[in-house]
Amino acid sequence: MALYPRIAGQTYEYLFQSMKEFRTKERSQAYASLMWPSVAQLTDQDLRDLAAYYSRLPW
Repeated sequence: MALYPRIAGQTYEYLFQSMKEFRTKERSQAYASLMWPSVAQLTDQDLRDLAAYYSRLPW
């Protein structure tokens, strides 16, 4: 679906940084607020784990 970005296979660094920016609401482009509640309560370790998982998925 074109509305949502493809995250499988993105780099670990990109995913981790992006999720941190969503958590602090630094990312505020269109639809960014949809992610804010999803990551609000996650720790840095949770974000690292998610970034590791999604970065290993095939593109």
